Amino acid sequence: MNLRYNTFVSLSLLSFVILSNCVSPGRVEITKDEFKNGYIIELEQSFGNIEDGRTYLLTLMYSREFFDPKVQPPTIIRFIVSTPEKSYDLEPNGFLKISEKTFNVKFEGLYSSLKSESYHGTRTDMATGKEVSYSGVNTSKQLKGVLQLTKEQEALISESQSVTLRMYSGSSPFSFVIKEERLGKLKEFLKTNPPEETQPANRVVPETKDRKKSR
Repeated sequence: MNLRYNTFVSLSLLSFVILSNCVSPGRVEITKDEFKNGYIIELEQSFGNIEDGRTYLLTLMYSREFFDPKVQPPTIIRFIVSTPEKSYDLEPNGFLKISEKTFNVKFEGLYSSLKSESYHGTRTDMATGKEVSYSGVNTSKQLKGVLQLTKEQEALISESQSVTLRMYSGSSPFSFVIKEERLGKLKEFLKTNPPEETQPANRVVPETKDRKKSR
């Protein structure tokens, strides 16, 4: 095997280990949107997996947008899957397994793009024992889309022990499992509501006759 291939494999495995073991479960954030007069609750998580020698890296960006106090908004999941450069595009149909119940799900807004990242480093030449430098460029395919959870799915996730998302690049399947700390943070996200306000910031108080007389 040539040096570039070995480096690519090493970097891929390193990315997998980092994402699987070292990345935090994420943080639930609440943002006030003054233009829409509402709140946005967000959570971002990353995952890694290797199937059939291929490395898949996934970023999930959950969001719920509160603009009507009487309406509980759905959870929207925007995702990015980093796959090998020559992977096929993501199929629109996949599966969501929550504990023992499996749902057919449809991914919307699918599109793909290529992403190139340069690398460099040093290694020991086994023949001479000397340090030699190397560099190159790794190109991956970024598969992006959106998934919306149903209320039933949200309720099941809140009581589940694990959640599995199954996707397909062409006919090649790959899965990501949400469990332990990451699942706990997802449950926290689903239970989080925006702070209560006694009066919206942009509420206009009508002028009464008594107020007019006092001027």
